[in-house]
Amino acid sequence: MTSRSVEFLKKYPIAHRGYFNNAGEHPENSLGAIVEAVANGFASELDVMLSADGQVMVFHDDSLERMCGRQEMFSQLSAQQLAAIPLKNSQECIPTLAKVLDSVRGMRPLVIELKSFNRNGMQSDGKLEDAVVRVLEGYLGEVALKSFNPFSVKELLRLRQPHHSWPVGFISCNHSKDADFAFLTEAQSNGLSQLTPGVSPECEFISYNINDLSEELSHQVRRNKPLMVWTVRTEEQFLKAQRLADNIVFEWRGVKPSRNPYSQA
Repeated sequence: MTSRSVEFLKKYPIAHRGYFNNAGEHPENSLGAIVEAVANGFASELDVMLSADGQVMVFHDDSLERMCGRQEMFSQLSAQQLAAIPLKNSQECIPTLAKVLDSVRGMRPLVIELKSFNRNGMQSDGKLEDAVVRVLEGYLGEVALKSFNPFSVKELLRLRQPHHSWPVGFISCNHSKDADFAFLTEAQSNGLSQLTPGVSPECEFISYNINDLSEELSHQVRRNKPLMVWTVRTEEQFLKAQRLADNIVFEWRGVKPSRNPYSQA
């Protein structure tokens, strides 16, 4: 396997789910929030899931309750249905990944997280991975893909062709502290949290929870590949990340862009 360049992942702070405000007009993972990140000079991180009819949509939760005030499960609805559902109290609706790519047009990098697990376990049917790769075909902007799911990481690496430039990363944290990972055995949890060799050895970067990151683990990772941390919400976390990581996924508004806004590019 030939590694892809990850240098672009260090250029711009990465806005978590876009430069969003869930009480405002651009909620998380909305097209407006991602465009707002670009306009402010940031890269964007966004989450993707499949609709009932297999379209790649930008959304985080299994349920529509938190972001849309509805009781349905996300996977029960078609892309057409999802695209008509408002996010929070805004005029924004759930976007497709294709629509985000059309809007960003390569002006800032995108870090796409594949949500290929739920509280019942890791998904391994390959449908999301295949669909994401197909949507990205022909997109010329800088993109990185990542997942908590080791299967997703390995499947993306398997699907990647020589003309695909996107690097693939593995996301981790202290799984024993997160109820979403209660399905893991203690050994599995420890292996994933400690980035035990063999979990995803071929990936090109690591994304780790800033709260769980130790100096020892930071040094271990950065000897071999870049380390991105999430989610920076305070100045204290920002200062920790400056010492221990190569870039941040952030919500803290004290973060400044490292390049000019795209309107001046």
